[in-house]
Amino acid sequence: MSAILRNFLSLFFGRYTALAVGFAVTVILARALGVENYGEFITALGISELFAAMLDLGLTRILIKEGAADRDRVGAHLANILIIKGGLAVLVLGAMHLYALRWGWMSPAYQLVLLLSLCKIADSFQAMFDGVFQVFQRMEYSALILVAGRLGLLAAVLTGWAQGAGLLFYGWLYFAISGVTAAGTIALASKRFAKPIHGSMTLRQSFGREGLFFAISSLLYTAGSRFDMLAAREFLAADERGIYGAAARLMIVMQVLPATLQTAVLPVIFDLGRNARERLGEFFSDYLHRSLILATVPLLMATLFAKPLVLVLFGEEFAATASWIPWLAALLPLRFVVLSAGNVLTAVDRQWERSIWAVVGVGSSISLLFVLMPRMGIAGAVIALLTGETLMAALNLAAVMRLGYHPASTPIARTLAAWILAASVLLAIRRVLDPGLLIALFLVLGVSLGALLATRATRMSELKSILRPRS
Repeated sequence: MSAILRNFLSLFFGRYTALAVGFAVTVILARALGVENYGEFITALGISELFAAMLDLGLTRILIKEGAADRDRVGAHLANILIIKGGLAVLVLGAMHLYALRWGWMSPAYQLVLLLSLCKIADSFQAMFDGVFQVFQRMEYSALILVAGRLGLLAAVLTGWAQGAGLLFYGWLYFAISGVTAAGTIALASKRFAKPIHGSMTLRQSFGREGLFFAISSLLYTAGSRFDMLAAREFLAADERGIYGAAARLMIVMQVLPATLQTAVLPVIFDLGRNARERLGEFFSDYLHRSLILATVPLLMATLFAKPLVLVLFGEEFAATASWIPWLAALLPLRFVVLSAGNVLTAVDRQWERSIWAVVGVGSSISLLFVLMPRMGIAGAVIALLTGETLMAALNLAAVMRLGYHPASTPIARTLAAWILAASVLLAIRRVLDPGLLIALFLVLGVSLGALLATRATRMSELKSILRPRS
């Protein structure tokens, strides 16, 4: 586990450097466009991401699972997945064209949606070849490419802001950067690790019996995290979309943390599921415990210091966003539970069960969006998302426990106690002080570490072992 965490940290710093730059782009874009235009842009982006969910259909996770078991066959799996993904890209682009026609042929809204759809298609191919880096445990390559792409995007967005550019400029910008990033990833992965090898394996051999269930769960997970923006386009006013969109994007940024840990862990957990299941229970327990520890700082920051976070990042115009961030912050630990338990189900060839729980959770979330948002606005969206994620977390965790993979209760209880202790101390400090963003961040970091050590949720020796150089 220490080796995995060291690997995670190297990936974490690369990803979060890119994430910091990417979030700076989001903030600059919000300030450049204003609440209403930002609402239009972020809604179009969310709709494009929703349609793009049909592009992956679990194909990247299939590549990682099968490649981790036998690296010699990565090229064959890659070729088969390219065939499927190419056909899906044509279908998705056609579907987005038909959807965008509702705003009029070649209208600004139509062009923006199509440009962002092309952007997401490029991102999907980039993510597939990024899976090759994961299989070969060389994720620093993906981090470097991502950072370079984000820096290029930042420079271009700053230029657009200085020139007072409109929505379509930023649509073309996102598309261009995504295309270049995808091309770089494909070229590097193919040259150094695995080239697509056509004809050496049948499609059935690649996708196996669980391919359909990978597709269903992948589609549902992405739909569950993006469908709110499509509903917002229908049920919220433009200024409300801007307020909610800012909170939603901030939560997506925070959920990169569980996604990054999953990236570091997937090849190992899939290898254990195929070759050493007797060690999977202990690994899962550690995986879940460390996940909750990692959630501590962003959870407390978003819950207790949302206002300075929003004011510094987005400005006074988005002040109402701070009211919703503490509620949406609960999605972070829930997503850690969903991913850690769900990955165990996938590793032991029970992807079908994971897909069932995704249907229940995401179905509940989407249903509630349509029922509650017209009546309650943003509050309805928050309730819908929390309900769906809570259901998926509970059902996936119950499923792995029925299989005999029980997380150790004592480390988790200590982590929860650390959250309560840290929150109590920070609340007491907040009553005396009104700290700015940087001071608040250092307070949360220091108090969180002290609470985790005080409750023995983690130990200093463990932290030192994580940071120790690789032999």
